[in-house]
Amino acid sequence: MFGLERIPTGQSIDVLKPGGWAGDQLIWAGARNVFRQHGITFRQFPSDSEALACRNPSKQLYIYGSGGFCRENHSLLDRLPPILARYESITIMPSSFDTGHAPVASFLAGLGANVVVYARELYSYGQAKDSCRHPDNVYLEHDTAIHFNFLPWGKPGSGRGVLKEFCGKTRISKTVKTVRDLIRHVNPAAKVFTDKAHVAITAAMLRKPTVVYPGGYHKLQGIYEFSLSHMAHVEFVEA
Repeated sequence: MFGLERIPTGQSIDVLKPGGWAGDQLIWAGARNVFRQHGITFRQFPSDSEALACRNPSKQLYIYGSGGFCRENHSLLDRLPPILARYESITIMPSSFDTGHAPVASFLAGLGANVVVYARELYSYGQAKDSCRHPDNVYLEHDTAIHFNFLPWGKPGSGRGVLKEFCGKTRISKTVKTVRDLIRHVNPAAKVFTDKAHVAITAAMLRKPTVVYPGGYHKLQGIYEFSLSHMAHVEFVEA
């Protein structure tokens, strides 16, 4: 998975956090589970400045997945190039890509043969394949939040009442700051309505009846179709 099986025993990797709210922390925690399952030693950089200041970078850099390659959120396009230049091999973990925003398409087109890209849903996979100079380096894999261990976090399917979380209408990204906060926010509900990807994933993995609505672009519909649609308790509703 993610090429981890090809990393020589004893070789450490560097990992970059793109930044984000508790939903992004869930991505990171799931990815760390995958690293540990493969016996991978990793050094995590919490910021761009720390990655750039490192005097002994590893041969391989992994970048946690994100939604940072779209019109609404695209700061990574400028932040990543000087970091990528320091590594022999780079893997962008499962992310969404909106190449309808020209800078995203240009970023992908400029990636070298040493960069492997994972998309977390089929829409982004197709767009990344079409944009990258090295389309054979583009793969499809689930959002790493799916690999977080939700089992210790309460009885699946329990709860009371309804939780509604929608972008621009609630302040969850400001008030829910950690993975623990996110799970504690979702877990008491009996049913969840949301257009936030990692609220949807959290609710689905906690086996709560979950109604997923589209967000600003194809990300959420794609994650539902690729990763959640096989779950009978999760449904997607067109806005």
